Amino acid sequence: MNDYFTAAGVAIRITAWYLCLGLCWVLVTDLVLYRIVHDPLILARLDTAKGWLFVGFSALCVFLITAVHVRRLRREQETKRAIVESIADGVILVDCAHRITDANPAAVRMLGVADRGSLIGMEAEEFARRFRACYLDGRVIAPREYVAHRALRGEIVRSYRASLRVGARTTIVSVTASPVRVQGGPVEMSVSVMRDITLKHKLDRIRDTFFGSAAHALKTPIAVLKGHTDSLWRWDDPRIVACARAMDRQTQRMELLVDNLMVLARLRDGSLRLHPHETQLAPLIDEVVRDMRSSVPENPLAEHITAYPSVFGDSERLSQAICNLIALAGRESARGSAIDVELTRAARYAQIAIRYDALPPAREPEEELEEYSVLSVERHVTEELAKAHAGVLTTERAEDGATTLVLELPAIGEEIHETA
Repeated sequence: MNDYFTAAGVAIRITAWYLCLGLCWVLVTDLVLYRIVHDPLILARLDTAKGWLFVGFSALCVFLITAVHVRRLRREQETKRAIVESIADGVILVDCAHRITDANPAAVRMLGVADRGSLIGMEAEEFARRFRACYLDGRVIAPREYVAHRALRGEIVRSYRASLRVGARTTIVSVTASPVRVQGGPVEMSVSVMRDITLKHKLDRIRDTFFGSAAHALKTPIAVLKGHTDSLWRWDDPRIVACARAMDRQTQRMELLVDNLMVLARLRDGSLRLHPHETQLAPLIDEVVRDMRSSVPENPLAEHITAYPSVFGDSERLSQAICNLIALAGRESARGSAIDVELTRAARYAQIAIRYDALPPAREPEEELEEYSVLSVERHVTEELAKAHAGVLTTERAEDGATTLVLELPAIGEEIHETA
């Protein structure tokens, strides 16, 4: 509520109006009365009558001023109420006694109850028995872990997804909550917001299943293509060898895309498992660069190893991350420009930097990549693999177009061997 409608503001304005009108009444009536009446007895009686008139007149003025402010307050409250009721997401208010005090029509529809009165006064335990709130992995959400109750404790609540049993159907919702404080005081209530994402969740599961199934289904034909491509290298015909080289290059790209789709599907359903061990990065990078030279034949690959750190990680997934970065550089760089792969160490971190000259963007800078384009999948998978290894992926861009993708990972061991 703005300052115009605060309690102090209303009280001050009513008092000011009352004071001004009272002073004006006393001043004007006294001047008129003492000018036209000179008999003391009549003057005393008129003073008494004037006092009674002042009481009546001031009461009428107070009534009118208060009515105006109350009407404005009610108008603002009705406007705010209409705004809350028009919100498409479900909004529920919970007081400090952990009871629901109000809910908007969207929450009523989402929870499948008859009206708002069916929810008002409901406690957490009754809500849990009636709607059987669970996490998406099937774990039951304890009432004390509801976002509304955590907000009442003053916690910073992050949204999570939950399933609610509404009649004979299951509704998937994304829930969050915020504490309500008045002028910085203690938490007086919490506001919970529920968004029905049942359809989105279903589409996400279908998409993830498709990704995983497509990736598994493509493994066999790619393996067959690689086998037949390898058999073509034995021919002496230059045209056949050229075809084999092109097929091998495209097969490698398809294989990398399939691996990324498999990781993406496992990331989304939480089934990705790493097998970390002590891994030396120098031989790993040397092997990846050697294998990727055929995938980016238009861009000469050069490696510069100035340190020999080891990391604790999954060598297969780290190789995939480095392959993704080289593939990204190959797609974004000009034909014939070099791609430099450098391994260094900064303090306690190993840094794998891929430098290249990027082409001017074909789209406006503010336009985002499509959610599941090849570039976005490769980058997203690499970022997630970096996080899984307690690392980070950053991008550095210079004004002349030089771009550096830096994969930073925690190094183990202390010794650094510099090359001559």
